Amino acid sequence: MTSSVLRCPFASEVLDSRLVRRCPRFRPAELTFELTARGGFSSGSTTMTGCSCGYLGLQPSSFDLGFVSACTHPDGPPSVATVEVVGRSTAPAAAPFPSHGDARIGVVIATRNRRDELLQAVDRLLGFGGARELVVVDNASDDGTADLVRRRHPDVRLIRLEQNAGAHGRSVGVAVLDTTYVAFSDDDSWWAPGALRRAADVLDAHPRLGLIAGRVIVEPEGGVDPTCVEMATSPLEAASDLPGPSVLGFLACGAVVRRQAFVECGGFHARFGTGGEEELLAIDLAEAGWGLAYLDDVVAHHRPSRFRDAAERRRRLARNRVLVGWLRRPVGLAVRRTVDALRSTEIAQLPRLLPGALAAVPWLLRERRRVGNSVEAGLRRLEDGGGCRAGAADAQ
Repeated sequence: MTSSVLRCPFASEVLDSRLVRRCPRFRPAELTFELTARGGFSSGSTTMTGCSCGYLGLQPSSFDLGFVSACTHPDGPPSVATVEVVGRSTAPAAAPFPSHGDARIGVVIATRNRRDELLQAVDRLLGFGGARELVVVDNASDDGTADLVRRRHPDVRLIRLEQNAGAHGRSVGVAVLDTTYVAFSDDDSWWAPGALRRAADVLDAHPRLGLIAGRVIVEPEGGVDPTCVEMATSPLEAASDLPGPSVLGFLACGAVVRRQAFVECGGFHARFGTGGEEELLAIDLAEAGWGLAYLDDVVAHHRPSRFRDAAERRRRLARNRVLVGWLRRPVGLAVRRTVDALRSTEIAQLPRLLPGALAAVPWLLRERRRVGNSVEAGLRRLEDGGGCRAGAADAQ
């Protein structure tokens, strides 16, 4: 048997064996893993069900998170592997939340080094108690975020990551929830009173609806985010089984998802960081048959943080558009996106960026699954007509 060492830096996707088996790339393999753990986890051995796309379902034992995942060997799951779990859950598995919150829905916030803004967002969310549970995922902050949240809000479930997982931190948060629906907030955004109950009611009434793209109000001006204006007038053909205009994009801080759909489609990918991470998820949801709809009466507020690196964010947006192009879109479009990104990149940055880009090629080729004609036609219609396409969202 082959032995390989796998690191799980994020205590990542929580998938039980039933959900793992729904992965379209699943190849069943019973794997015996020897777990060497730290940060509040116990050591020991267990048998996992492995998936060739990188998910490992682990039956609950003494682990706080109950499940872990790690990237499998490039040639498929090894027979034996050592997994070092370095993520850590700092709250009990059933942390209480305001008793008047809606039992159908939980809220996830991923944050990094914005403790003051985060606390304001948490205070607002706790104030109206719209959800059963709030999960805060701390992306390796070094400003005391986790300690402050634990001290000020002991009832909030807190997950501390030892590496910055970016938007994938939201997937870690979804993993520990068992609610039917999940709403996302940023550390500089919050939901309006009544919004989450309205979202849950709509999702209950529309079983094919996988994601609600809500109306985002930009504070302090109080105007509607331009992306929401585009979504409200989406040129896509209306679907009779959806409650609002069909869309193929969304703003993460104004999104409510059906947890089943989110998990089945892989959530926010770990490679994407923060910036344009919505595009791949929107495409995969639509390709899997889930509906995405804009609802004007599901309202979130967003006060853009003062603490952001605009230049780095633009680079991630450009990079992620290229990645999605190669992962899901026709080759010609992927090439055009690549050329556009190279043209917009400063020459001095190329030596730093090219090694990472070249290293991603095998992964891109392995994971490439071009979308079907129906979804591609919708994307083209949005891109040609100026509507909100997947990837147009940039609200964080």
